[in-house]
Amino acid sequence: MSELTRRKLCGVVALLTSPMLGAQSAGADLWFESLTQEQGRHRFKFWGFEVYDAVLRAGPGFEPLTYERHPMALALTYARTFKGADIARRSIEEIERQLALEPNLRSRWLSQMSAIFPDVEAGDTLLGAYRPGQKLQFWRRGTQWQWVGELSDPELARRFMGIWLAPQTSQVAMRAALLGLAPR
Repeated sequence: MSELTRRKLCGVVALLTSPMLGAQSAGADLWFESLTQEQGRHRFKFWGFEVYDAVLRAGPGFEPLTYERHPMALALTYARTFKGADIARRSIEEIERQLALEPNLRSRWLSQMSAIFPDVEAGDTLLGAYRPGQKLQFWRRGTQWQWVGELSDPELARRFMGIWLAPQTSQVAMRAALLGLAPR
């Protein structure tokens, strides 16, 4: 094992066990780079308009068809401006594609996402760091990384990642590309 690989793996262990993961702006870069394997990437377009570039990274041993069992990071670099509230609304709609939510749970999850999702400008990146069975933490990078917040409900975290990775996603080609199931 090379020294660089050993350091990256040590970084993954340190990050996964850190109770204050991501509280510092450097945490996002460290977390994203410590996941040594780029699973895939995809440019998402809607009606011909570029929306964002997505990149999924994971650690060694990642199994695409059981993605929800593995630590991973999804980075979305936006091509246009969006309000955080609009991102939250679209997210809850996509989450409901996986399985209908009862109204109180839908409202609670929408409220949690609306509270933390920032407005984004073209060129901004939102990074979601997924910890299986625990939570999903977010950072935003405009000119520098900033801590955004976290979704601490494990089921919400899993279903949020499912927006891109679950078989029920509205973007099947993106899912295949991100999970490395499509030819590169």
